[in-house]
Amino acid sequence: LPEKEVIKRFAGRRVCRKGLHTYHLEAVPPKRKGICDHDGSKLIRRSDDSPVVIRRRFRVFHEETAGVIRHYQRAGLLIKVDGRGSPDTVYERVRRVLE
Repeated sequence: LPEKEVIKRFAGRRVCRKGLHTYHLEAVPPKRKGICDHDGSKLIRRSDDSPVVIRRRFRVFHEETAGVIRHYQRAGLLIKVDGRGSPDTVYERVRRVLE
């Protein structure tokens, strides 16, 4: 998944203060803006969902997994799946490669 899309997904995530029910401003919005459908609490952005933190996590991910990715790629055991699209679409892509 391109970094820009990862940032967009995480930056749009919101959770409620009480039960930590999860929403996304575009993909799975609450019925009432800023309010949890389940318990009526205010929706908040987690501190680790800020674009600055996401970029740092993305950089660390690449630094720490690059060798592992190369290893499995050389061994012919790495299968890349396009992570763009709806959760159902991505799930279907993953399911197909695992069959």
